[in-house]
Amino acid sequence: MRMTVGAGLLWLVAATAAPAQRMSPPFGSQVRVSFAGQPARGGELIAIDPDSIWLLQPHGLVSVPLSEVAQVRVDRGGMGASGALLWSLIAGVVSGAALSRACSSVEGTDCGGIFVLSVGLWGLVGLVSAPSLQGARYQTLTTPQPDTLRARARFPQGLPAGMARDSLGGSRGSQP
Repeated sequence: MRMTVGAGLLWLVAATAAPAQRMSPPFGSQVRVSFAGQPARGGELIAIDPDSIWLLQPHGLVSVPLSEVAQVRVDRGGMGASGALLWSLIAGVVSGAALSRACSSVEGTDCGGIFVLSVGLWGLVGLVSAPSLQGARYQTLTTPQPDTLRARARFPQGLPAGMARDSLGGSRGSQP
């Protein structure tokens, strides 16, 4: 029994650490640019010029004049609310199963509510932490300045000279 719980916890730690160890090519942050009186545009933040923002959308590279931008919502990545709820429910099920199993090994004990209590407490932890994790995932910049966005761009120094603009392909990932 201890080996099973130990192996499960080891797998859980390894599964959460594995994405951080993977190498991936550099990409810019996913952003959503809002304008006054126009529909918002989303895509990967490619570069910032003194007067424009370059976004990579599914149909190609688009230049957005910085003077027309009302706000920029930057997806900083991370778990978010759904991830917090999912991981807290997984922890509740694993700990509830382990506690129920341990309790059932003792004679004369009533273990009927341990699993439900464990899942409920872990679910409460997930519900309480979900809003703060969701709020930390996105950063909204009103009247963004070029210097505040450069760190989130694929090319912080600007578009490389002589780069074929169609060589970037379509956008990676979803738009926030």
